[in-house]
Amino acid sequence: MIPDSIMATQVGWNAIGVLGASTINDKLIEKLLPFNVIVIPDNDSAGLSFYKKTQKLFLNYGKIIQRIYFKGANDFSEYIISNFVNSK
Repeated sequence: MIPDSIMATQVGWNAIGVLGASTINDKLIEKLLPFNVIVIPDNDSAGLSFYKKTQKLFLNYGKIIQRIYFKGANDFSEYIISNFVNSK
């Protein structure tokens, strides 16, 4: 998630990276409540599990979050590299 967060900032997005849903705490959630939160987990079972756990944590605050995944890519960085960097 951290390399993907760095890649997201390099393409102009506001992003943070977390090392698993267990590292998300009330203090972080409260800071993110005013924002439109979009989770871009890895495209595997662990990524889906991360999203579901994160979604439940935010729902405890009445906040709905969104998920984006990129078909054909394992993660955000791979998607950007294969579709924009290597396509030149």
